[in-house]
Amino acid sequence: TKDSIPGMALTYALIQMVEKVAEVSDRARLVTKAEVFQLLLRDGKVVGCEYKKSGRSSKEYGPVVLCTGGFGGRSGVESVL
Repeated sequence: TKDSIPGMALTYALIQMVEKVAEVSDRARLVTKAEVFQLLLRDGKVVGCEYKKSGRSSKEYGPVVLCTGGFGGRSGVESVL
């Protein structure tokens, strides 16, 4: 559950806020279950990313936030936590 992993309640609340902003404006776009394979650069600065989802490549321009799932729950020998 979201209460059993440290920080999950906060992460869940932040995701819900971004989803609400994305629903009512064009200020945010939330893309899930996608693989970012290229950061798009202009004058040495990141201006977007190229990603693959469901076998299709797409580009998004603007501020980029990359997130990964499942890492916080790892507690095995190879975990960095």
